[in-house]
Amino acid sequence: MFAAGLSLKVKKQFPKFLLDVSCEVASSGVTAVFGHSGCGKTTLLRCIAGLESFEGRLSFKRQVWKDNRETVATHSRAIGYVFQEPSLFSHLDVERNLVFAEKRSKRAAIIERKTIIDVLGISALLSKFPEELSGGEKQRVAIARALLSAPDLILMDEPLASLDYHAKKRFLRYVTSVKKLGVPIIYVSHSIDEVCEIADDIIYMDQGQLVSSGKLVDVLTEPAIAARLEEEAGSVISGEVTRLDDQWMLAGIQFGDNLLWIKSSDLTIKQNIRLRIKASDVSLSLTKTPDSSIVNQLEGVVDSLSKDFHPALSLVSIRVGSDRMLARVTKKSINDMSLKMGSSVWVNIKSAAVVS
Repeated sequence: MFAAGLSLKVKKQFPKFLLDVSCEVASSGVTAVFGHSGCGKTTLLRCIAGLESFEGRLSFKRQVWKDNRETVATHSRAIGYVFQEPSLFSHLDVERNLVFAEKRSKRAAIIERKTIIDVLGISALLSKFPEELSGGEKQRVAIARALLSAPDLILMDEPLASLDYHAKKRFLRYVTSVKKLGVPIIYVSHSIDEVCEIADDIIYMDQGQLVSSGKLVDVLTEPAIAARLEEEAGSVISGEVTRLDDQWMLAGIQFGDNLLWIKSSDLTIKQNIRLRIKASDVSLSLTKTPDSSIVNQLEGVVDSLSKDFHPALSLVSIRVGSDRMLARVTKKSINDMSLKMGSSVWVNIKSAAVVS
């Protein structure tokens, strides 16, 4: 499923649950560890870092970090760790915090300090002390410091926990930029919005157990996973901005042979974008409706029908070109429309409902 990266088999008994996770993690991009609070996400991250003991095996790029014979110490693992609260040295300004990380590393920096500073947008912060920084600025400095330790892997443990909505959105854009530097990231979060915005792959946990893992776009549209997500169930679509309608403040997103219109404020032509479409914001019809207020009407084919979290509802998976979308509809509608696998349908999506 993945190129050689992190291979883990972790088992540890706790008073309230058994942590039991076995899976592979990609050697590039962002892998989200997702689940409700208390499901064992942070504990799993601590096991990877060597901060928590466990039974099992852990290897990274074929280097064994833990098995039944030996355990590589935390300081000997090429890991950068970004905690919920950035632990910057209060008596040092930002630049000296970064220099300290660079000097402390036993390895030469893989990425130049200037590149890291530019990508994270912290050049104007170098002379400031931690107490002068906002929460988002502190976390960006914490990521820069982690990168300057020359890691092969970065672990982020809910780094947005203390930030407000707008600071979170800005910070996630920086994390997306960091992906381009080539260091894989394992990102812990209980927010599906965060996960959908930045993750390429996902490890979905519940009460210490692995529920599913794999490519984000595939896992989120698994019927069993979508039912677990209840009102948050949906799909993720990646595309490119190919049209801008300044009169109506809309942007046309091309994905495959399809065009999806969304509300726009600051998008630009040729910009790559990722969209989240909730299943509850998708309706289905057997014919195209020209006099509808719904702008997006796309042709698709029913891929599967499955149970939902409420007995009156079903989740319908639809293939739209090479992408898969989910619609949450009543069982009555399925009966009235005689929907089954292979049925041709029109997928109706409100522009105002799509999250970018």
